[in-house]
Amino acid sequence: MKPSTILVILWYITLIIISITISLFFKITDIRWLMIMLSITFFGGVILVSIVTTQNKFWKMKIK
Repeated sequence: MKPSTILVILWYITLIIISITISLFFKITDIRWLMIMLSITFFGGVILVSIVTTQNKFWKMKIK
């Protein structure tokens, strides 16, 4: 497993825990809220992956 994959998995786990704690704290049982949080986590993960991969390419080019 690449370090980037581990980062993404940790990112998803932390965001899911945060969203669950927020919803429990405010007693939010709205499905739309959960959908919004899930979409944010999904797009955040996608953005994170793209950032990590571009950085890896950049460093590989710099090393050569």
